[in-house]
Amino acid sequence: MARQESWRAVGLRIRQLRKENRLTLRQLALGCDLSANAISLVERGEVAPSIATLCKLSRALGVSAASLFQEVCDPEVVLTRAGGSDPTLQVVESFGGLVCNPLFGVRQTALCLCGHVLFETDEQCYALTPGDSLTFNAEALHRWRNRGQENGVVVLVAPGFPEKSTSGGK
Repeated sequence: MARQESWRAVGLRIRQLRKENRLTLRQLALGCDLSANAISLVERGEVAPSIATLCKLSRALGVSAASLFQEVCDPEVVLTRAGGSDPTLQVVESFGGLVCNPLFGVRQTALCLCGHVLFETDEQCYALTPGDSLTFNAEALHRWRNRGQENGVVVLVAPGFPEKSTSGGK
């Protein structure tokens, strides 16, 4: 996606959230100490907002700054069924609960060890059974819960970060 298109998508996301919260440009401006004109320019994708502006807007809208990039950063979810069965998406149901967002810029894999687990990411819900794995962008909002009577166990695997070099010259 071109740079201008990326900022347009961020602006559209801000407009969407503002309208979902039933806020006018002026009301949002008062809530984040920005001018209504500045917010309008951002929403129309005519200017690239600074990080400070994105933080102010996200706080006033009651969301994380990362969620403003949801339309720009496609999570690219990959579901792998145990035994190589059909990996098609299975939308099961939606559910409430807290949304996790522990790591930024990292792909994670959720591996179901036992039980039945519902795992939601990118507004889609996947039914995981033992041996199934789901790889997703950790920036995407995600959450999970048990689906059956027995306890479900899911292990989240993220690649390690490179260690700092401690070798020095002596």
